[in-house]
Amino acid sequence: MGLGLAARILWNMVRVSTREGWERDRLEEYQASALTQLRAHTYKHSPFYRKHHEGLESAPLNQLPIVTKQQLMASYDGVVTDPAITHDDLQRHLLGKHDDELFNDKYIVCATSGTSGTPGLFPYSEAEWAVLLASFARASRWAGSHVRLFDPMRLAIVGSDKLSHQSRVVADSFDSPWVPTLRLSANEPLYEIISQLN
Repeated sequence: MGLGLAARILWNMVRVSTREGWERDRLEEYQASALTQLRAHTYKHSPFYRKHHEGLESAPLNQLPIVTKQQLMASYDGVVTDPAITHDDLQRHLLGKHDDELFNDKYIVCATSGTSGTPGLFPYSEAEWAVLLASFARASRWAGSHVRLFDPMRLAIVGSDKLSHQSRVVADSFDSPWVPTLRLSANEPLYEIISQLN
């Protein structure tokens, strides 16, 4: 984890933690405003959602048609809001991916394993990735774990050993002098995982 990413994570953690004390009315107002901005951006930049939600642009979320992962992947190029991202290009990127290599010099890309039959592809800008990592760190803080400059928090993540799987990319992102991270494969026998954790 570089200093830039660490700073972004910390900033997001502070920003989000201030909302934990908000009154319900203020929180709901913030959520409604954020949702309005998200929907406006999506309808402007995603042909799939413009068509899929036609006539429902202001409808409550529970009235929107369900979208499956299979639909998203089948219509991927029309779903994403950046026309520079295509399903085929992401696939090629992941096949040749090396550690810390960004797609289009801009996106961190994760993929699901495809056990449901359709692997999911998820590109994140570095700012979006910092928000995701801050959400993981926030959960750790709630559990009583804290990152301190001179008292590193050791972290172990049991997940996929596939370079593009989110569990692996998250572990790689956290691994630093402040959060030394042990990556364990979920494919290993349980006794070996326990032994390494011990």
